[in-house]
Amino acid sequence: MNPEALPGPNATSALYAVLGHPIAHSLSPALHNAAFRAERRDAVYIACDVPAAHAAAALEGLAALGAVGANLTSPLKGIAYAFAGETTPEAHAAGAVNTLRFAKGGAVGHNTDGAGFVRFLARAQVALAGARIAILGGGGAAAGLAPALVAGGATAVTCVTREPGAAAAYAGLGPGSGVLLVARGGDGAEAAVRAATIVIQSTPLGTGPGEPLPCPEAWVDAQAAAVDLRYHPARTPWLDALSARGVRAANGLGLLIEQALLAQAFWHGEEPPRNALEEAVGWTGPFLPPPAARRA
Repeated sequence: MNPEALPGPNATSALYAVLGHPIAHSLSPALHNAAFRAERRDAVYIACDVPAAHAAAALEGLAALGAVGANLTSPLKGIAYAFAGETTPEAHAAGAVNTLRFAKGGAVGHNTDGAGFVRFLARAQVALAGARIAILGGGGAAAGLAPALVAGGATAVTCVTREPGAAAAYAGLGPGSGVLLVARGGDGAEAAVRAATIVIQSTPLGTGPGEPLPCPEAWVDAQAAAVDLRYHPARTPWLDALSARGVRAANGLGLLIEQALLAQAFWHGEEPPRNALEEAVGWTGPFLPPPAARRA
């Protein structure tokens, strides 16, 4: 059947969803629906704005509706981990779930954050082996990344977080994880970022003008690579300041594409064509041009 000839969503369409709060900005529906069209699947993927207080009930509702799969954004990854009856090694290592596969016996929880980020670095030609990494923030996203970064050969992974004690509750950041936790306002924060060859921004800070930055841009070495895990907005004052200094600066869209490919493989046993997903979100490459080049 030609993809254009597929009927619109109906009672036979397989249901998938992304849950988060907020979620209106999400490009996950564009990516996954493009994958379904390319694979000629009778399926639909929707975005649902679900506050943390209602997340467990929403997941129960998706299971009752016969949904096939779901994705979770922060701050719902810990709740999804508790909901899953079974977890993959990646989810277990992180203590957080961002992808669920529903079945009659319950739900299997998976985490694509770490593997997706490693793939993103490889495609962006940023070396992970031997890297010194500073992660700004200590939530579920950081916990998902850390085990894969340690396993990938990073020589140091430091998590700069407002509450190191709370961050340690995640398996991916807790005792024995190989991750050093330092307080954002402490002496170790600046030293960790200045020494880093890769800086990962996973906090809600610095989205718009006048807001506090995740860290001063001067802390990031000009030879480092910096990635803000968010992609909305596509550029932030922090990323602009870094790219103006020559830092290879990227938002989280490249990671989102990798995560979508891995989620599709988790649900269906194979990845859809990468180009279908890249075209759906207008992918142009990993690094943002400097602000001056963008205005030219």
